[in-house]
Amino acid sequence: MEETRRGGGRDVGHAGDTRDTDTGDTRDTDTGHRDTGDTGDTRDTDTRHRDARDTRDTGDTRDTRDTDTGDTGDMRPGAAWSGVDVARSRFPFCVVWTPIPCLSWFVPFIGHMGIAMASGVIRDFAGPYFVSEDNMAFGNPTRYWMLEPSKVGVSHPNAWDKAISEASEEYKHRMHNLCCDNCHSHVAMALNLMRYGGRDDWGMVRLCVLMLVRGRHVSMWGFLKTWLPFTLMVTTAVIIAVVLRLGT
Repeated sequence: MEETRRGGGRDVGHAGDTRDTDTGDTRDTDTGHRDTGDTGDTRDTDTRHRDARDTRDTGDTRDTRDTDTGDTGDMRPGAAWSGVDVARSRFPFCVVWTPIPCLSWFVPFIGHMGIAMASGVIRDFAGPYFVSEDNMAFGNPTRYWMLEPSKVGVSHPNAWDKAISEASEEYKHRMHNLCCDNCHSHVAMALNLMRYGGRDDWGMVRLCVLMLVRGRHVSMWGFLKTWLPFTLMVTTAVIIAVVLRLGT
């Protein structure tokens, strides 16, 4: 009986150990893994996925913004205002003007004219059989007249640049004539090809007057470069006239 009880005790002991091991350890282990490990891994994984999605979304937004900014075919009203960069000489959708030494000193509304592509790069009829690109004759512009790309009368997604390119190709085969066929004529042809403002009768006289009336100076230095020589010439002439009159 004692052995049986001892045996029974051993059985009970073993059963107790088994319960402790199977129930306690297993429960602790399984519960710990499920509650702690799985939850932590899932949370970390979800966080990493969210971060990755956020990073991809941010990158996509950045790429889209860069693409929109560099789009040279933007024909929205007022699109040119945000693209003017005087320091880099970029004047999208603008007619630009710079004085000609000596000539502009006496007649300040006569100068050299060019027209800028949608990207802001200037094209100008700089001499016989030569149309310059991004290197305006007689220096960087001192005045610019900003046009409205929405007024282009040709139904073409890139009508502005196309018209300027066609006019430039034509003037690469023409002799430069200061009075009849000059830089103003090149700009007028580009505007006529795109039917700007619904017109096809643009000419150098009209452009000369409108640049004088609507043109804006790029800076104070641009204003001085345009008008100071003329002012000095007039002042000098007046002083000489007064001195000669007083001397008689």
